[in-house]
Amino acid sequence: MARVREFSADIALNKAIEMFWERGYANTSMREMVKHTGVAHAGLYTAFGGKDGLFQSALEKYEERIFKYLFAGIESERADLRDIKKLFQFMQSAQDDKYFKHGCFIANTALEFGEISGPIHDILSRTFNRQVQGFLNALKNAKEKTQINQKVDIEDAASCLTVLFYGCSSLTRMNAPNDSIQRAINSQFNSLVAN
Repeated sequence: MARVREFSADIALNKAIEMFWERGYANTSMREMVKHTGVAHAGLYTAFGGKDGLFQSALEKYEERIFKYLFAGIESERADLRDIKKLFQFMQSAQDDKYFKHGCFIANTALEFGEISGPIHDILSRTFNRQVQGFLNALKNAKEKTQINQKVDIEDAASCLTVLFYGCSSLTRMNAPNDSIQRAINSQFNSLVAN
């Protein structure tokens, strides 16, 4: 019996994220994934249990990654308006990013899978809710530091910022004019500080 060649599941998963992020679930075949990762078909099935398991693992790792790097600022105990601005400054330049030019993997997956219940939907819901809480954390501190208007409903604003994030990431994927993205972001920030 032939032995499956050993490989790094972590490296294979990073490569899987790249392909699923760019092409989505439906437009990626396991044959293409084998070629992209350099891991034999049997190896991927043994490690991840097939395409569904590989996709779920890739999405979970992406979720872990964005909260470690992209959203760490707004989840910090010291987060405030400056951290929210840093996040959206990145969104304004995302079209030049090697990976994020494909939009947000979470947002792309939500568009592809819709309301289908199951593990993927659970990941999407969990991520969305955590993002809202991150923005709420930063806005609460911003309000205490009088960086935003005291009349701002921070729960509403946190939801708006989360929706704006997903809208910007979708526009980035479709290569929309950057000035349109910037105007939307500026409008949102203006509403936070307006008297």
